[in-house]
Amino acid sequence: MFDPRYGFWWGKPLAQMWGLIADLFRPPTEAISEQRRSFLRISAAVICLGSLGAGGLFFSWVFRETDPWARCFLALFTFGLFGMPTTIATLIVLGLLAHVHAPNYNVAAVALMVTYLLQWQLLAVGMLRRSGAPGI
Repeated sequence: MFDPRYGFWWGKPLAQMWGLIADLFRPPTEAISEQRRSFLRISAAVICLGSLGAGGLFFSWVFRETDPWARCFLALFTFGLFGMPTTIATLIVLGLLAHVHAPNYNVAAVALMVTYLLQWQLLAVGMLRRSGAPGI
């Protein structure tokens, strides 16, 4: 996020993460080895199962809270922290919506959960798609 030539730019990790996901969804143009195919499939399974397991744990923590404000901030420290860099874009959209309408902390908690799961599951699916490239 910090580049001595340009300073602090929060959009760089967001662009890199979604650029990687978009690149993985492109049709494969080159053949891959069996070792790389295995690596991509195992990594996709670990990312998928790990994010679902952590998401279930975070869900139980966040939605056990009764106070909407506490629920939102707990979602920030669970889904938000581990859902970086997509969390930054989500918070900007939620901040803009808060200017239009009164802030709804429950909507914010659900939005952080959805973007967390969306980011990691799309990464895993993209890795599985790339592993389907023709062999060498």
